[in-house]
Amino acid sequence: MPADPARQLAIVCLALGSQTGDRRFIEAARRLEGKPLGRRTIDDTAALEYAKALLDTKMAASPHEACCRAAVLFSGTQQIETARERLRKKFRRKYCSQ
Repeated sequence: MPADPARQLAIVCLALGSQTGDRRFIEAARRLEGKPLGRRTIDDTAALEYAKALLDTKMAASPHEACCRAAVLFSGTQQIETARERLRKKFRRKYCSQ
């Protein structure tokens, strides 16, 4: 039985994406393989634990302040506001809702 042409094309697209750095090839490969294209999840476990520790030790007065400090420490300089909002939402879901 011949190999799946979509799978072969996906392999080629992944190789081209790796060589050129062009995300469009990688997205095309994901489409060909039937994988979801949405945003990848970001592992904020360390940042959330740091924010929780800041609150527990009273080094931060509020979850907002704790998430601000964690965002500065754990994110790149271009992404601080985005990281702060993401951490704030995850922190509220994980620690503030019962």
